[in-house]
Amino acid sequence: MKKCVPAVIAVIAMLVNAVIFTCYGVGLYGAAVGNDYEAAGVILVGLAFLWLASIVVIIWSLFKGCYSG
Repeated sequence: MKKCVPAVIAVIAMLVNAVIFTCYGVGLYGAAVGNDYEAAGVILVGLAFLWLASIVVIIWSLFKGCYSG
């Protein structure tokens, strides 16, 4: 039986990506409305690191593929 754990991880990482982009939108909107660019900048930098990490996980998962278990 083949286990596709990396594929599951990739799907989860993609869902996390969707949440991160939603947060980006909300953060940018909040900055535009509240003129609080410093806080938004910190949030966006943090989200950028999370986004990069999830991209790495997705790429790793795609190359790892399925394995026999």
